[in-house]
Amino acid sequence: MISLCITGHSAPAITAAHAALVAAGMAPARPLARDAQINFATWHERVYQALLQSQAESGDEADGSDTTEADAAPATMGRFWEQLASDLFLANMDAKIWGWADANSLGLLDFWLDLDASTHFVLLATTPAQYLADQLAQLAHQAGASLQDLPVDSLMDQWQQSHQAMLRFALHHPKRCVLLLADHLPLQTDALVQAVKSTWSRKLKALRTEQPAESSPAAMADAGPGDALLRHFAQELCQAYPQALSLQHEIASVAMALPAPGVAPGVPHLLLDSVLTTVSLAHQVPALQHQMAEIAAAQDVQAQSLAQATAQLDALAQEKNAFTAARDAETAAKAEAIKQRDALSQEKNALAAARDAEAEAKAHALAQLDALAQDRLGDGHAAAELQAQLDEAIRAKDQAVADALQQQSLCKAAEEEGELILLQLHQVQEELERYYINNTQLEADLAAKTQENEEVAALVHARNLLAMDREAEAQAKAHAYEQLDALGQQYQALAAEREAEAQAKAHAYEQLDALGQQYQALAAEREAEAQARAHAYAQLDALSQQYQALAAEREAQREAEAQAK
Repeated sequence: MISLCITGHSAPAITAAHAALVAAGMAPARPLARDAQINFATWHERVYQALLQSQAESGDEADGSDTTEADAAPATMGRFWEQLASDLFLANMDAKIWGWADANSLGLLDFWLDLDASTHFVLLATTPAQYLADQLAQLAHQAGASLQDLPVDSLMDQWQQSHQAMLRFALHHPKRCVLLLADHLPLQTDALVQAVKSTWSRKLKALRTEQPAESSPAAMADAGPGDALLRHFAQELCQAYPQALSLQHEIASVAMALPAPGVAPGVPHLLLDSVLTTVSLAHQVPALQHQMAEIAAAQDVQAQSLAQATAQLDALAQEKNAFTAARDAETAAKAEAIKQRDALSQEKNALAAARDAEAEAKAHALAQLDALAQDRLGDGHAAAELQAQLDEAIRAKDQAVADALQQQSLCKAAEEEGELILLQLHQVQEELERYYINNTQLEADLAAKTQENEEVAALVHARNLLAMDREAEAQAKAHAYEQLDALGQQYQALAAEREAEAQAKAHAYEQLDALGQQYQALAAEREAEAQARAHAYAQLDALSQQYQALAAEREAQREAEAQAK
């Protein structure tokens, strides 16, 4: 079993490397069997939270002792987290080749190194220019963002810290670590698999490798001139950080270089394409302005038509209100005529009842007269009284008949007036129906005009939105040109600084050459001194030998003299 820890400072590169190795046959890391929410990603997050809390508590107790997170990890992690990491390894022990990818593993490399001897590390390094280009690309997608919003110093510090950690780890553990440059990793996945497999060929022989396919022009041009421009200016920004550039060279000397994915268009060509695109858009501006003028004229004509239609609608509304008032007045007159007709009918009925009562009274009087005539009343006074009553009854009858004729003539006139009123009401009703039909047609026309007005309003809104978009685009272009000018000025300043640095380096090299010559002269002098010292030592040895010989002779003479005595 072998496990691969894929980590680095670039999240897209880590994702691409993990996907390439999984496609080649590496099994992705599985979570815990008892809790699927515990995987390598959640383990890293919770461990870092625990480390931060532990550092905060220890910082309070130690009055702000300076300890980095990576240094404190092995000492303050605790056996619980080590046991949980061991459980994660046990959950994946059935896989022959498995691995995980997480940027947070970069701060715990030593922990994973000591946890299991089968763990090998794939470290993905990026150049500072590519890292800044990615940050600039993210900044370009934010509305109203500028270069001042990008903390370049902080980003470069982060890059240096992470890549120094990767370089240190790669140099200390070359047998269990491979350091790769990942600037073009999405186009170098096959080369990455081959590089990893060639590093541990015996352990990773089960991985599948394919012949690298040539990068298509569409894939190479996918970045576009904007990304090439960002990379160009990112490189210019990196010139102000010589320590980062020095670290980049050190990493390049240690890291394994993957085959180039293909010859992409150069930065000058991409910049020229961008400039040509901008010029083409600038040439389209007059035509667009002419179209905007035509659209504005058409909208003015539509506005005039809308004003006329509105005036017509107002006039029709006034006519409709007048018609409604006339119709209400006619309805009231019709109701009054019907009321009068009902009153005349009641009077006619009362007159007929009075006439019937008078006829009954006349019949009763005639009956009395006949009775009186039959009885032959002889009394002249009674006859005269009866005659007077009869005359009175006849006059009352005549008066009633005259009143009845007058009431009849009045009723006839009222009926004629009622019929005339009904005829007028029928005419008014026909006219009201004609007005209703006209009003319905006017309402349909009003609805059509309203829809047309809504369409005109939509066109006006679209024109306003288009004008706002054009203005925003113009402002964005102006802002981009200002940033480009500022970057150009910065580039010139950096070029001047680099020229000064080059002159200083040349001067330093001259001084170094002079020091080298002085060193060579001193070395020659030291060599001569060494030879003289050796010659002196040789002479001293010869003198010492002569001294010892003389001492021996003197000792021999003393012994001979002593024996002679």
